[in-house]
Amino acid sequence: MYLFLATLISLASAAAPPARSPSTTQTLGTTGDSIGVGGLGFRGPPLPASRKPALPKLEDAGSGLDSDLAAGLDFAQSRLGQGDPAAAIQTVLKLQLSEDRFSKAQLPLLAEPSKLLLRDAGKLASQRGRVEDAAIALDAAWVLDGKKSDPEASKALLALADKTADKGEALWLARRAAAADPLSRPAAEADRRLSENPYALPGQVLLCASVAGLVGGILFAAVSKSANTELTSTRHSREEADALMARRSLGYYGAYAGFAIGIGGYLGGEGLLSLGHPNYAPKSPAALPALPEAR
Repeated sequence: MYLFLATLISLASAAAPPARSPSTTQTLGTTGDSIGVGGLGFRGPPLPASRKPALPKLEDAGSGLDSDLAAGLDFAQSRLGQGDPAAAIQTVLKLQLSEDRFSKAQLPLLAEPSKLLLRDAGKLASQRGRVEDAAIALDAAWVLDGKKSDPEASKALLALADKTADKGEALWLARRAAAADPLSRPAAEADRRLSENPYALPGQVLLCASVAGLVGGILFAAVSKSANTELTSTRHSREEADALMARRSLGYYGAYAGFAIGIGGYLGGEGLLSLGHPNYAPKSPAALPALPEAR
């Protein structure tokens, strides 16, 4: 009897399917499974069925991708659907910057779906006031699109420039915005404002006043000298002498005033032109550009 039971147990064990070993790559459904993409791990909470938004269709754009890259895009799309654009942006950028050689080989196929996701994530981030996330996403999408004219990317970069305290970074962002949309007047104006001396016009006015003051001082000095020569060279009546002395005094004080204006205007103008000149160079923020320039 015992021998018979042991035989049945051994037969049942042999017929049972072997336990499946955990896979490094699983498709993300609504269960919150983790995904491994080129050595990168992603994990997120399940997507509630009631909160699934209308997202970009990636099936055609990402056709031909390996299953791990497709799973990474699905994960980014799910995070975007849950209202987390920052996570979606970082996921797409991780896929684009992966050092895995198989992932690198599929970058051409990955570009179009990545661009769609980045643009949607950037727009959502912009609507929520996350200007840095919006600039990162839309700048990366602009690079993936071959740097074609992109007014949305230009606006996002300008919005970040307006909030950046560092003048060098603001200048870089303004020029980047102008490159993204060459027809953008706000971008051109921001570039001009950050590149030029804000005190250039007052400084030039003071220099012109300096020249005028010096010329006037010379003329008044000539009048004073002429009146003094005429007063001392010949005899004059009291009235004529008083008139010559008044003219000499006028020339004397006018010359002093002209020379003072000339010297003061020159020093003030040169000071404004020198001190107001930008003492910074354009430099990229730490988070930009999010993708290498050559793609």
